[in-house]
Amino acid sequence: MSKRLTKKEIAIQYALGTLSPHAKFLMARRKSTKPEILEHLTHESKSAVGVYNYWKIQIAVAKNPNTPLCVLAYLLIFYDGSIAEAIASNPSASREMLYKLAEPNTAYYRIKIVCNVAANPNTPRSILKNLSKNQWWEIRRRVAENLYTPARILHALSYDSNPQVRAGVAKNPNTPVDVLEDLSRESSIWVQKALRSR
Repeated sequence: MSKRLTKKEIAIQYALGTLSPHAKFLMARRKSTKPEILEHLTHESKSAVGVYNYWKIQIAVAKNPNTPLCVLAYLLIFYDGSIAEAIASNPSASREMLYKLAEPNTAYYRIKIVCNVAANPNTPRSILKNLSKNQWWEIRRRVAENLYTPARILHALSYDSNPQVRAGVAKNPNTPVDVLEDLSRESSIWVQKALRSR
């Protein structure tokens, strides 16, 4: 059984290039990892850590709230949908990135990515408003569950045709009381379960 390394030992091993791929992944995932180390981790070579570990590390860096915006922008330009999905869930992603990820008819426009944008606490209200009218109920549900969704959007979503979207409204602690009262008269199992879990 190996002992747990201290932060200083990790920094020394990282500088020497002797950290295992798994340790690099854990470092990329750790919320206390310094931004400059996260930037270095994006430049790992696939041959040094293996393709599978390389992608795990890149995705962990993209999700980490300490990752500098310039690194997130770099990852967004050069990598695939898994990276875009991770950036969309990063609370430090810029509003510009979130606009780009939520824009229809782009390479990034995939349901999972847009769901993460809809759930991101940093998503501007204008995007939340647009996404609340999206054709995919999964996206509308994530808007309904977002703690930063304005009350008027929650009110509109409380009349959504999909019961899971209405359940998202019922779950949201910021839903106005009058909307909750209306939802309490609903027969949907999803909505009733969400109201009981409040």
